[in-house]
Amino acid sequence: MSPGRPQRHMDVKTVVFGAGGPERAAAAVRALLGAGADVECDVGSVVAPDARAVDTLLRLVLHARRCGARLRFVGAPQRLTDLLVACGLDGVAGIEPRPPPDQPKNTEASA
Repeated sequence: MSPGRPQRHMDVKTVVFGAGGPERAAAAVRALLGAGADVECDVGSVVAPDARAVDTLLRLVLHARRCGARLRFVGAPQRLTDLLVACGLDGVAGIEPRPPPDQPKNTEASA
C-alpha cells in the first residue's frame, strides 16, 4: 500500500438484497458504505427485476463511489443481468451472475 492512501477494511460485509424488503436491504448497504465498509450484496432474490430494482442498485453504486467504498453485487439471476445489459448498465453495476444450476461447485483444488 502506498503512503498517504487510507487503508481499506480487509473484511467484507454481506447483505442479502430483498431480506426484509429492498428498502431495508438498501438502507443496510448505505449504512455500511457510509461507515467505510466494503459490501457484497447478494441479489439472488431479485427474480423479477424491474426499473425500481435497477434504480435502487444504481443508486447504491453511486453511494459507494461517493463514500469511496467498494460495492459488489453477487448471485444475480439471469433476468437481472439481461435487464442491465439491455439498458447498457452492465458495466456500471459490477454484477456477478449466478452460476448455472447444472455447473458443479469446485470445492477441491485441481491436481
